[in-house]
Amino acid sequence: MVRVLFILLLLCQSLCYGQYTVTEEIKTALVLNSTTDIDKGVAYKFVEDKLVFFFDIVKNDTSYIVYNKLELATGRTIEQDTLLKPNKNFTIYDIVATEHFWMAISSGSYIYKKKGETATFNSYPDFSKYFKKGYLLNKNEVILYSIYDFHPADGKAGVFLNVFDINAGGITKSVVEHYAPVILSPMNNGWLTAGDNNIYVFSPLNDTVQVYNENLKLKAKKKLAALGPDDVNKNLALEKMLDSTYSAERKRMDAIVSKYPKDSLRYHVNEIQSDVLEKPYSWSLMQKVRKEYAFIEKAFIYDQQCIGITISRPEYKDNYRDVVIYDMKKDKVKKVFTKWQCKTDSVIKRKEDFYTINLQRFEKRYPYFYKDKAYAVTLYDPQYFTTGTEEMVQEKFQKSILKQGYLIYILMYDIVKP
Repeated sequence: MVRVLFILLLLCQSLCYGQYTVTEEIKTALVLNSTTDIDKGVAYKFVEDKLVFFFDIVKNDTSYIVYNKLELATGRTIEQDTLLKPNKNFTIYDIVATEHFWMAISSGSYIYKKKGETATFNSYPDFSKYFKKGYLLNKNEVILYSIYDFHPADGKAGVFLNVFDINAGGITKSVVEHYAPVILSPMNNGWLTAGDNNIYVFSPLNDTVQVYNENLKLKAKKKLAALGPDDVNKNLALEKMLDSTYSAERKRMDAIVSKYPKDSLRYHVNEIQSDVLEKPYSWSLMQKVRKEYAFIEKAFIYDQQCIGITISRPEYKDNYRDVVIYDMKKDKVKKVFTKWQCKTDSVIKRKEDFYTINLQRFEKRYPYFYKDKAYAVTLYDPQYFTTGTEEMVQEKFQKSILKQGYLIYILMYDIVKP
């Protein structure tokens, strides 16, 4: 009887305590000061057993980007550099890095640097090769990409795929592929991931993934099992409506725009306006999807063989996500975490209630899974952690920040088996 009660207690703790536990707090030497824009000026990416960390600083009215590479196990800085910011609008949205190369990616532009060489800035202002994010495709190439719907007067719409050759120092291949739910692209989407010469483009609604090779050629379209059949059946009707409505309006607007030279379009503003292609319409659709539909929100590299897929459900709001670990080589679901905690609890009873592994984050600050562990960065010094309401905990952290600035810690987590 005692043994049964003990097992039930363990099960209860597992259910209440979620899918992960904080096991180590690794202090780094990084400190952010008042000149750093915490929202826009901080970006980082985990790379194997390293952490690449960028932040902005201002000295004598001049803006700089500070680069650091740290050991994951110790938090020790092993590389550091300070670069002049290319322009005031350069905001890092994603990072790609290896042992011998790093790239900081902004909107249609990037800074890249090979070890022992000078950093180089390049931009593509005409949107012909648009991108805001990237992945290492193989040891010599990076895939720069975006899923976006430009107005016909500005550019194309769909999946923008660009291959950057590290040795050549520039983009060598580009395509723009049709994407049925492109009108939903302003969502905090993470519908593409890549690695090992494969590019995976996920559809958020119809539970499929299209696989492209390093030459940007479609090699496979796979049916997943991340969403349930009832979810998919409901979603397909929505996707068909979105695609047909958007495509028809896009075709109509393309015909109008093509009648005029590009530099004269400003004189035909009324004619090239479209309710369907304006942001208020897409925002209303996004709100509808979040409130009424289950859909794939993000995909990320889980390990060398598997991709993690997060599922947003209306009842979860911002609190939870389901996480499907999908084996891309065997084409099957390996495991599923239900109700993965993303949002900080209103009442903090333990560290994991505050230091959550938030799988809704942007790519430039995404958590990391490595060798059966998970890692995340926090700007809140764990030595000041306390229990209580979220407001009480935040107040204590704010006092510590005023006293010492933002200290950067790496948190390591154990993952509880689902």
